[in-house]
Amino acid sequence: MQTLKRSLRGRTPRTYQLLRRLKHGLRHTHWRSKNLSRVLSYYLFAPSHGEGIHDDVAMALGDELRQEGIVTSHVTQAFQNSPQLFAQVETMARRLQTEARTTNREASARTTAPDPYRSKEYRAGLLPQQLTVSDPVIRLALDPRILGIVERYMGMRPYLRAIDLWWDRPTPGPAKETQLWHRDGDDVMNVKMFVYLNDVELDGGPFCFIPQTHPRGRGFLLTPECDAQCRNTDEQMAKVIPPSAWRTYTAPAGTMILCDTCGWHRGLKPIQKDRLLLMWHYTSGIPRYARTLTLVRKPGNRLSPTHLEVLGETVAVE
Repeated sequence: MQTLKRSLRGRTPRTYQLLRRLKHGLRHTHWRSKNLSRVLSYYLFAPSHGEGIHDDVAMALGDELRQEGIVTSHVTQAFQNSPQLFAQVETMARRLQTEARTTNREASARTTAPDPYRSKEYRAGLLPQQLTVSDPVIRLALDPRILGIVERYMGMRPYLRAIDLWWDRPTPGPAKETQLWHRDGDDVMNVKMFVYLNDVELDGGPFCFIPQTHPRGRGFLLTPECDAQCRNTDEQMAKVIPPSAWRTYTAPAGTMILCDTCGWHRGLKPIQKDRLLLMWHYTSGIPRYARTLTLVRKPGNRLSPTHLEVLGETVAVE
């Protein structure tokens, strides 16, 4: 392997880029072949979960996601199901944040939760790690329009790997960890859906992304020098991709962002205000990291074949 790396360094930049593209293409083909049942299920039985696949909004948002690696909308347009369902989730989220403020639950979440998403100094993961499949936050994950967008992007039935409620707060010191530019390595391709639950300005930790650096994008192979954790400062990133190409998503509460976080992204460091954000994570059926969320299926919970694919293994409770 070291000999191969040394030989690649000696090749012309154009040849090296062609070899990287070939490697990327082969990896993608192998990944799709290992998810063949999900690919076939999507293309052969796409209408089975409802009208999401034929929904004009889902198709338009899915196409933009394929092109740019990111797309934004609002919960009132993006969710095909009743808006009352999201209202229930929003009420739950604010209750959990209030409980965290009064019981210092965020500190215990940082020290005991096994998921690295929930163990950062500046972030508390507030969502319980056991949910029933009938819970409103799970039902939103199965929304026909949302599944239509994700499936159109990935070209297969997705797997719901994670859900959480992130409470990010200002902390002393410089930006670090996911506050720096990075790519996620959860899968070859993935989609994360974020919903702002409060207005997010520059001082409140907005999401940042560089369009077309996702696996389907022409800028996917643009890679700056990075630290041991593959985190990059603005100075390092600017040497490869100009700041004019970076996007910062300041937006009001209710804004939805869907993106492939295999592209370059970060959550800007909150300076003065908190950020409360819902996150759903969709991958293929073979993500690199196992689900830490436990889904409980009670006897009365009926699921369609599509929803069973998306949710994967669940535990029945008598």
